[in-house]
Amino acid sequence: PSPAVASKREPMASANGNGHGGAASSSARPQGAMLVMPLIVINMGSEMVYILEQRLEAQKVPAEKASRVLQDVIRTMFSPRFVPELFKPQQMYTTQSTRKIFDKLAHSSIMRLNESSMDKLYDLMTMGFKHQMLLSAAPEELLHITRRHLLNLQKMIKNTSVEPLIVTTLEYLNNVHAHLPSGEWFLLKQMLASFMQGRKVKVSLFLQSGIQSMDGTICLRYQGAVPRGATVPGTVKYMSGGDVARVSEFECEYAAECLPHDDYNDDNVYALGANLYKKDIMNAFTAAQPKSDGKDRPRSRGGSGTRSSSKDADATGGGAA
Repeated sequence: PSPAVASKREPMASANGNGHGGAASSSARPQGAMLVMPLIVINMGSEMVYILEQRLEAQKVPAEKASRVLQDVIRTMFSPRFVPELFKPQQMYTTQSTRKIFDKLAHSSIMRLNESSMDKLYDLMTMGFKHQMLLSAAPEELLHITRRHLLNLQKMIKNTSVEPLIVTTLEYLNNVHAHLPSGEWFLLKQMLASFMQGRKVKVSLFLQSGIQSMDGTICLRYQGAVPRGATVPGTVKYMSGGDVARVSEFECEYAAECLPHDDYNDDNVYALGANLYKKDIMNAFTAAQPKSDGKDRPRSRGGSGTRSSSKDADATGGGAA
């Protein structure tokens, strides 16, 4: 059975205020709060595949067997039965129900993970996507991060029977999410933030690369392109009667490292959604990070909550094939 069928749905919150689950009416315009699950499953699922690939390589599993494991997981994740159900407007699952989906996905191949290894794997998946969500310049950039995940998976299983499933999922993503207005994207990101809130598991790879601070919070960066509709800091426009009356400039210490909006196109190999578990990509990411001079410290943001944890999650994810 598909993960969605095998796992009981437990909505976290009701979008219509009645406290019951279920999808939105087909006649109603889909809202961001009802379209969160595709982004959770695709992005966290892609992170899971990255980690499994790295772990299989570390254990020197034969290439043919490793490829079969990854294909089996991807085939189940994007099965023709599961994907159409996933993209239907629906309330966000609880953390427990979402974990059940990934438990079934991880064991959909010949690979078996014990409970401890699965816990570590889930922590890595969650923190990886949380990092990408928090560093997105604007909520709508999540669409580009999700596409990047899918395209990276497509490269892994190029010219196999599984590749068309990725292509179909990309089509669903473009049809359902690509035309959401900005307000719906803000609502969607708000739901994602509530899903991630309080999760501060320390990941050794993230600590070493500066993605996380020592208390497990995610470090935010100011470099890069500004969001749609924004301009590089340094100017103030004074309006009169709907027109710009005058423009003044001010000095902004970090403006030189901010770029004009570029429709969230990022050609760097370490762009949000990239496979940071590949050594060459992580090295490029680390080399591109600004060096601290005592005052230029990355800001940290990870939220607070009772679910925060100081335990370390091994960057390899653990487990055996």
